This record gives sequence, structure tokens and C-alpha cells, in this order.
Amino acid sequence: MNYQRGRISISSLIFFLALLYGMFAGYRLLSAKLLTAGIENDIKASLYLRQGSDLTPALARDAILEVLNKHKVSFNREDEEAIWVDIAPGTYRTKYHVEYDFEIDFLFFKQLREVTIEKTEGGE
Repeated sequence: MNYQRGRISISSLIFFLALLYGMFAGYRLLSAKLLTAGIENDIKASLYLRQGSDLTPALARDAILEVLNKHKVSFNREDEEAIWVDIAPGTYRTKYHVEYDFEIDFLFFKQLREVTIEKTEGGE
């Protein structure tokens, strides 16, 4: 029997490197998903904390922009349809729409992920 103790073949090295890169890519995708969920929760918390009779769509939009800037994601500042907030008078029901994108770096290539959040919060 011809055992190779302490030696590594080229095919096993390639397989090991591919496995290592796959784990790295999985980690990056999982962290991107957690970032998206974190941004959504931060927007919801920010609007909830500012909720009241003095909340206007402009103040709510500023709160959303503050959250997006905190997480360093890119969005189109000139496009009014990318971020909008509608507040129903008297019920405090807030409907908001946010579009942003961020880049996931996989070392050899980058993926641009576009995210759209459209929610209705609060009210009766």
C-alpha cells in the first residue's frame, strides 16, 4: 500500500480551498441578510419612537434617511419614489416605502443587492 503521510494532493488542496471559499461566501450572504433585517428593525423602531401628533411625513423620511446613513447603504437621494412616508391623520397609521441597495464583497467579485421595504405600522 502506498500511503501519502503528510502530503497533500493538488485535487484535495483545490477541494479544501473551494470548501473554505464556500464557507466564506455563506457567511457573507448570511451577514447581508442580517443587515437587511437590522435596517428594517431600525426603521420600525425609529418611526415608533417618533410617533405622535407632531410626526409629519418629512420628519419620518428624515428618520429613515438617518437609519440608512448609519448603516452606510446607498440610495438615490433625488428620487422621491425611493423613500416615501404616508401618515393617515387621526389614526397614526404610518405607511412607508424604502428602496436601497448595498454591495456584498466576495473577494473575487461583488454582488449588488437591491432591497425594497414596504410596510404599514401602527394605528387602529
